[in-house]
Amino acid sequence: MQQQDKKGKKTIDSVSLHPSVLELEAANRRSGRRSTFNGQRPSISWRTNAGFKTPKFANSYRLEPMLPFDKRVSDKFLVAAMTEYLRDRVYCADEAAKWCSDIAVQVRDKLYKTDFDRVKYLVTVSIYENADQGLTCVQGKMWDPERDYCSFHVHEELSFFAVGMVVVTYYE
Repeated sequence: MQQQDKKGKKTIDSVSLHPSVLELEAANRRSGRRSTFNGQRPSISWRTNAGFKTPKFANSYRLEPMLPFDKRVSDKFLVAAMTEYLRDRVYCADEAAKWCSDIAVQVRDKLYKTDFDRVKYLVTVSIYENADQGLTCVQGKMWDPERDYCSFHVHEELSFFAVGMVVVTYYE
């Protein structure tokens, strides 16, 4: 249903298009490529960034989350995961990195399932061999003390000790 209007532009169903757009669409159809305009709008809630889907938020003008984060949840998940996974193990340098990764993924997945909105999670687990030496860990944070939270747990066995940390930050 292509027609020409009074100014010589081609129209499709009373929508005026520039001739170069129509030529591009025809060239794409001939070459078998997908059209640059397929009649669909991009998603308003998700955007694809290098193959990953990331949420795209519109301004809600809401300052507080609908479901505020409960601090006891991260403490409970961290203690349970570390105690369950590391109980009665012996330190092995080759397996320690995998243990840290497994515990961190387990805690992160449990936190994601809780559906607290407007928060981001950071979970780190470190395992150190117990060789009768001291260790000092120092961290600095710059955040809002009313909305952000950090939980720690230290799990000790005979041959090693593990330090787990969950950082929960408010995300607008």
